[in-house]
Amino acid sequence: KLKGDIGTVNNKAAFDLDVDLLKQKDVQIDQYELGDKLAEINDKRKVSGWTDVVLELVSMAGDITTIAVGATGIGAAIGQGMKAGAAGVKAVHSASKFVQKVHRNRGAGDGEKSTSTKHKEYVNHAKFIYKQIAALTPGDTAREGQIKKYVRATGVNYEMWESTADRKEQLEMMVNAMKKRS
Repeated sequence: KLKGDIGTVNNKAAFDLDVDLLKQKDVQIDQYELGDKLAEINDKRKVSGWTDVVLELVSMAGDITTIAVGATGIGAAIGQGMKAGAAGVKAVHSASKFVQKVHRNRGAGDGEKSTSTKHKEYVNHAKFIYKQIAALTPGDTAREGQIKKYVRATGVNYEMWESTADRKEQLEMMVNAMKKRS
């Protein structure tokens, strides 16, 4: 596909055009990868959020059941069982996530899903956003809006991020926001 777009180079001007085309394709690929990763992160946040909501609803139903029967008898046992079940699911879920993380990080910790590999990926995505900011031309409100959406999609508090003058601190804020799943 790229060969058909680029063709064969006959002179320096054609070569320069081909290099520019490759640079544009590289930026498009980076934009796609960033958008895809941010969508994946936000999908995981949604699932985590709904899981938390459902478990809290079960716990609340347990409270209501306990209160409704006057905290005595079989109704109280059922209510307390519901609460204990929800708390147990939370504990098992947290423990399984921890075990999964340890398993992925064992050895050199350089697997595709290891913590260090993910951290490097998040840093690269944040750096790409900064490259987009640096390439922004004054008055390009459409592009500025797209970059704002990228920054917000990382999960960072945009107003706090924007008010922070230190670029390194901003980068850390974005990377830490991408790491959070809730």
